[in-house]
Amino acid sequence: MRYYIVMTSSGDFEDYGTVSHFITESIEVAEAWVEKYNRILRHYAPYYRVTFEAYSGINTEYASHIQERYYTLATLHNAWFGVIEKR
Repeated sequence: MRYYIVMTSSGDFEDYGTVSHFITESIEVAEAWVEKYNRILRHYAPYYRVTFEAYSGINTEYASHIQERYYTLATLHNAWFGVIEKR
C-alpha cells in the first residue's frame, strides 16, 4: 500500500526546516494540494515585495508588520509530496 506525505520547507541555511502537513492514500489529493499551495505562493510573493518596498522607509507598526510578513513569505519554498510504501 502506498501513502503520500505532503511537505513544505522554509528558511535558509541554519534556520532551514521542513514541515509534514498530512499523509493521504490518494495521489490526486496530494497533487491538488501541492499545486494549490504553490500557486498561492507564486501569486502573493510579488504583492508583498511591492508592498514591502513601498513601506521600507516608513517606521510604523503597520510597516514593520508588512516587513515581517514579507520576510516570512520570502523564506517559504514550494510544496512537494513523497511516497511512503507499507509492506
